[in-house]
Amino acid sequence: MLPDDGGFEMGAYRNRIVQTPFLDALAKESLIFNNAYASVSSCSPSRASILTGMPEHQNGQYGLHNGVHNFNSLPKVHSISSMLGKAGIRTGLIGKKHVGPDETYKFDYERTEEQYPINQVGRNITQIKLFVREFLQQTKSSSNGSFFLMVSFHDPHRCGHVTPQYGSFCERWGSGEEGMGLIPDWHPIYYVWDEIDLPYYVPDTQPARYDLAAQYTTISRLDQGVGLVLKELRDAGLEDDTLVVYTSDNGPPMPAARTNLYDPGMAEPMFIRSPEKGVRRNEVTYSMTSHLDLVPTILEWFNLTHPQPTTLTGRSLLPLLFQEPSNQPDDAVFASQSFHEITMTYPMRAIRTKRYKLIHNLNYQLPFPIDQDFYVSPTFQDILNRTLANQPVPWYKTLRTYYHRPEWELYDLKMDPTESRNLFGKSSMKDTFRQLSERLQKWLAINKLQTLLKTRRVVIIHKLVRLSKLFTAKASTSSDPRAKKKAENYVAILTNIKSLSPAKLLEKVIQYQPAKNGQSADPPSIEQRSIARFMEDEKLVRHLKSLEGQFGKGEKSKLLEVLKKKSKIKKSVNKQKKKERIAKRLAKEEKKQQNTGKQNDASNNKKTLKRKLDNDGTDVVQQTRIASYDSYESDDGSEPRSIKLNESDQSDEEEQFDQRSSLSVSISESDPDNASDEDSDANALESRENYVLVAKPKKAIHQESKPIISEPELPDNQSLPAKKKVVNYKAPEDDDEEDGVELLTDSFFITETGERTGRWAELYNAQQSK
Repeated sequence: MLPDDGGFEMGAYRNRIVQTPFLDALAKESLIFNNAYASVSSCSPSRASILTGMPEHQNGQYGLHNGVHNFNSLPKVHSISSMLGKAGIRTGLIGKKHVGPDETYKFDYERTEEQYPINQVGRNITQIKLFVREFLQQTKSSSNGSFFLMVSFHDPHRCGHVTPQYGSFCERWGSGEEGMGLIPDWHPIYYVWDEIDLPYYVPDTQPARYDLAAQYTTISRLDQGVGLVLKELRDAGLEDDTLVVYTSDNGPPMPAARTNLYDPGMAEPMFIRSPEKGVRRNEVTYSMTSHLDLVPTILEWFNLTHPQPTTLTGRSLLPLLFQEPSNQPDDAVFASQSFHEITMTYPMRAIRTKRYKLIHNLNYQLPFPIDQDFYVSPTFQDILNRTLANQPVPWYKTLRTYYHRPEWELYDLKMDPTESRNLFGKSSMKDTFRQLSERLQKWLAINKLQTLLKTRRVVIIHKLVRLSKLFTAKASTSSDPRAKKKAENYVAILTNIKSLSPAKLLEKVIQYQPAKNGQSADPPSIEQRSIARFMEDEKLVRHLKSLEGQFGKGEKSKLLEVLKKKSKIKKSVNKQKKKERIAKRLAKEEKKQQNTGKQNDASNNKKTLKRKLDNDGTDVVQQTRIASYDSYESDDGSEPRSIKLNESDQSDEEEQFDQRSSLSVSISESDPDNASDEDSDANALESRENYVLVAKPKKAIHQESKPIISEPELPDNQSLPAKKKVVNYKAPEDDDEEDGVELLTDSFFITETGERTGRWAELYNAQQSK
């Protein structure tokens, strides 16, 4: 479940004013994350990062998807919906989608702003309830009861810039006021503006307080919508099989929050409720967590692997549900932002540890851009008017410092949690800045180097294939020995390049040293000649030289340490996953044999599988179900305590490595825009045993697929309205409509005048009359 511009406005995060009984109840059944962060503070980029597990500068969704902004993810990017769909898991999206292209973010079931008005699918919690019911009933009727459903609320996003008649946050829409329509399942809660506790980043003015009171009212709609969704899950009998995650895409639309990489913009609420036994409930984790961790978490829940696992920069959060890792003060999350709206070019990069945050403003020469819906808000207009009139603004910043920012911002969050005192340039912070900037550059630099290598590799392979065919043909039609020799050389170089994995290629390129004239009488080897072809790319060479200045050259490069650690991770993970597959086969076979009463056969099969394990060079599995808790290590480098394996199964050289520790970077071993077909084939999606998949009903329900009967009840000869495109509808982030009115051209519950129209309304009114 994903709200739109939601923050910590709930009792679970110690807001004593706003009333959120359903969110608070969910928190009591979940693990509560106190250090969860978005990887970008903008709607479409954040949603794309959540769905792909890749930061915005890697997946290509640099800004808003809708309207004139028209940003889309790069080709060949893998989203969680596409990966799960290929594994036979039913996927659904209800509410705000706001990402593209459609072929990348395709869901089996979609009820979004692309088919209906955004308020109807994102704020009308009665209709959201009916859509959830429809999806779950269709899923239970399908052959595979496993599903992934994303309920993407539009609350508490602003709407005053498009439909001011509904209020700043659409808090009047569906409230039952005259002309506003009625959402039957919503019971609005109103707040007294002068009794609200303001967060530190909101100015203490009357317009800002009115603004926040309106936002809190829409929070009540969001909270009650969460309760309705969870009730539908419970009524469908799927609560005990389903992993539930709640978080937000970015911070609230307030100053220093959304579109900023300060904590109000990138710090997010997060709950994870697991149906498994022994998990932590109503507990808090302080582990540094990123939205980039959600895709690895979901894939592990379904026992699937990513087709290109090295493109992921996150780690699974499932181990945290059982045990808090050892203290990791240097653990970090990263953030990357380029746009919001198409006119808001202000790229920022950030690294945040538990103690420090470093922000690099690449476009610091220009003023910080303000997005349109926040610019016209009462809060920001009051800041502008007070500043122009030379009146004091009761705010922790000034408008000048907010607009004009330095290139580097360094904050000690322990001593300065409001990020008010920039410590960049202080002699006492010199070492801290150097360490953080190096880690940030590593996170960004290797991604770019991998992209350049992938692009160059494709060009080289095409050229070598063409040349090898040309000279092979010449050698077969003539007796020229030189043609035969060239053909053999081209084939040898081609074979060598294809044999190098992306990680190995990166290592060879970093270590490469060109031979000087007259230095050696021996001809260069095939490997040297292969790498030399990569060094003919001027752009690649320039980037390598810039890295050499920061991290060293050749064998002394610090980047090689990172690659070695990455290799250890991969070996350890692969070995553990192999054990899990065999252990689960054991468990499945034993269960099958027990059901048929063939205990002797089950014992024989178990012995056979154990012998297979021994023949593969590993020890015998000691248990039948092993959780894949391979993401964390303790401070002393010992094995994660959550994994019950023989100590001899793990060698010292295959120790676990935290991918966000001080030596860590995210290595993208494939550029999604240029990935070759052979790489895609080699990294095909691995689907394992299905018996542990989420939300699989305990008893299959066999019935014919038919239209859902929902409130209001449909006659036998009528079915759910067909999915259709709303031609003239614009989402709230789009340009303003004429006269500032949002046109609900396909309204099936509430119109702009508050009347219920259409077949849905007729049926609803008939039901009410009964």
